[in-house]
Amino acid sequence: MNKIDRTRSLMMETVFSALFFLVCAALLFRLLGAAYEKSVLTGAKSEALDACRTAIDTLFAADDKAAAAAELGFDANGVLTTERYTLSFEGGSKDNAGGGLYEGSLICTVKGAECFRLPVTLFEEARP
Repeated sequence: MNKIDRTRSLMMETVFSALFFLVCAALLFRLLGAAYEKSVLTGAKSEALDACRTAIDTLFAADDKAAAAAELGFDANGVLTTERYTLSFEGGSKDNAGGGLYEGSLICTVKGAECFRLPVTLFEEARP
């Protein structure tokens, strides 16, 4: 083998090695980006679940449900929007002789996609 052929072979081998490492680096960066995105999404879901639990506990304990919801940050439509998630109430109330019954769901959405629904049933006794 002459010197020119060896130089060409070495150059080709170097180019293929560089391309292989570039592909590996691109895949690694994509994997790390996906892991980071998954971590951020999981953190938002966890934070939203804690907020749901707090909202439900606060509403169960409150005498004035509307004032308690407003204090938690819910608007008049029953929607709480933060930077990372949105909580909303869906359902309705039924009034009867014993009091009012609210049945519905507390819905969490993160980045526009629904993550979970928690069933909510609140009963408010009629006051004489």
